[in-house]
Amino acid sequence: MNLNWLDLETKGFLHIPALLSSSTIETLVSESFAGTKAANSNYSIKTVSPALREELHQSHFKKLAHDVCSNTGIYVDTTKVGVYFSIKDGVNFDWHQDHESWFQTQDHFNYLNIWIPIVKPDQKKSNLSIIPFDVLKSEIPDLYAKTVRNGASRIVEMQGKTFWVSDNEWDHVDLSKSASKLRSIAITPELAAGDALILRGDLFHRTHDTDTERISVSFRLLNSRAIVSRKKLLEMSPEKFLMLGNNNGVYTRMLLSFAAVGKEEMPVSELWDLQKEIFEKSQTTSLDKVIFEYRMKRIAGAEYSNSEVVTRELQ
Repeated sequence: MNLNWLDLETKGFLHIPALLSSSTIETLVSESFAGTKAANSNYSIKTVSPALREELHQSHFKKLAHDVCSNTGIYVDTTKVGVYFSIKDGVNFDWHQDHESWFQTQDHFNYLNIWIPIVKPDQKKSNLSIIPFDVLKSEIPDLYAKTVRNGASRIVEMQGKTFWVSDNEWDHVDLSKSASKLRSIAITPELAAGDALILRGDLFHRTHDTDTERISVSFRLLNSRAIVSRKKLLEMSPEKFLMLGNNNGVYTRMLLSFAAVGKEEMPVSELWDLQKEIFEKSQTTSLDKVIFEYRMKRIAGAEYSNSEVVTRELQ
């Protein structure tokens, strides 16, 4: 198969036909019906089991990561997330850049969303619409500059106007004069079950339509060396505050990880190891919520260290 891997750098996406076999699709479909609902209440999604995610990493995504690294300037080395999205369960996203991957890794250039429909009644329906970066750069350069290598933003319609809204920095830009351009430059690749649409984390995308009962699975290839900053994590907007609260266990453990070692920043891989250790010491959701609310009520950037409070919470 002749693939132009550099499209991931210039356009921000790549379509790979028939990435998965029919037997692998059947396995995923079966698990999607019986799967575990994610604890993250920001979305109505189910999680891919760790065993199946690891199996697919070894059989498909490890080579995919190698091909990406060998043919582009993008570096990815780990398959970390696997989730199922079902239109029947209410999945219907408007234009956005991914949010929580930005909060948690802070690197969307070296981050790939491998989106694969596994139940697809109609190839022309219920796909993902996307805005290619090369066209965005030429047609709306100001929006391109705001969003390339970034994340956690949306394009929204309010009171007859179109806005770009950042849910990380609490920033916005009036795009009303460019609204017609946005509609004209969007494209919708048509995928069959088992095809893969690979998106960089900073690429704008949306649900094409909800006319069918499409189910998709999404795996995330990321850079375990990416540096995560506590200060950047604590940059806040009202929307981000709500999202962190809806997944408070993860962000509580992230904040406690920084506190436990007294660091302001660290690689994603080190942060994962610390979060796992914290999770194994305390799995109580209510405790997570208490700690989360305590941390978030403190002003972003507040100083803290290896305090007795943190030590006590981890015991």
